[in-house]
Amino acid sequence: MYLVSDEFLNADNSITQILPKFQEFYAAFQDGILQIRSSSEQQSIDKSGIADTKSQLRKLLIAQAADGSRKVQAYAKVENNLTLLSEVKFSISDLKLATDEELETYARSIHTKIKAHLADLTSYGLTPESQNYLSKLIVDFKVATPTPRNGTISTKQSTEQMAKGFVISDEALDKIDALVEIVRISQPDFYSGYRSARKIIGTGGGSLQVKGFVTDAGTGEGLKGVTLSFEPNSNGNGMMKAAASSSSEALKKKTADKGGFNIKSLVEGTYTVTVRKNGYADVVSTIAVTNGELATLDVELVKNI
Repeated sequence: MYLVSDEFLNADNSITQILPKFQEFYAAFQDGILQIRSSSEQQSIDKSGIADTKSQLRKLLIAQAADGSRKVQAYAKVENNLTLLSEVKFSISDLKLATDEELETYARSIHTKIKAHLADLTSYGLTPESQNYLSKLIVDFKVATPTPRNGTISTKQSTEQMAKGFVISDEALDKIDALVEIVRISQPDFYSGYRSARKIIGTGGGSLQVKGFVTDAGTGEGLKGVTLSFEPNSNGNGMMKAAASSSSEALKKKTADKGGFNIKSLVEGTYTVTVRKNGYADVVSTIAVTNGELATLDVELVKNI
């Protein structure tokens, strides 16, 4: 809706230039749009960067731990050390299917067994250098594992900046709305076109607006049947006020079998999202929705003690 209004106003400057203080309010409106767009882009960069780093570390740790496990297994079989063999018998599939916490535990176990027999394992290709590398990967992976939660803080800051952009844009459009009334009679085509551009149009059968996942913070598994309530923020103007008045209740959505959810129709603006499931602590988050862009919301729920 913002972009449609911006394009319309920019295309008819012969009329807008005669409106008092229009350029001042239009500049503020564009500043708001820029803030929304840059915050949205930063969210995408933050999320993809966090995920890529952790994924790469996981792959490296699995490869190094599996290599160490295979070599210790060979040593244990040659020496007929059945106890050691059972303690390090991790397949590549075991490591790939492990949760983050399990993978760290398995890797530490392998590292410990190698350390205990390192003097005898040199001829099997295990050295102090390979041990140091495995140890570093374990530490780096442990540090990276909670990073998505830390990333949520960065995402929240970006969302707050985006919300400010919505407020700036709405306040500027409120002023421009008042100015356009001046030419309601003298420029009926312009007036009618502007009012059409300002209409809030639901995305109905259009592209996806919001997608995300809700998972168990302990296991990482997706949670089915979680209720997400999207409530329009009350600190906005114009558009969000119209959104709030268009529905007497917050939009509610439930997660599917693997914890995922999609929303196709949500009015542009910022929302407070309350996430609830029996047996878990509620989570309250904020999300900003921009027409033409996909917003994501991933939530981890912690079980009640």
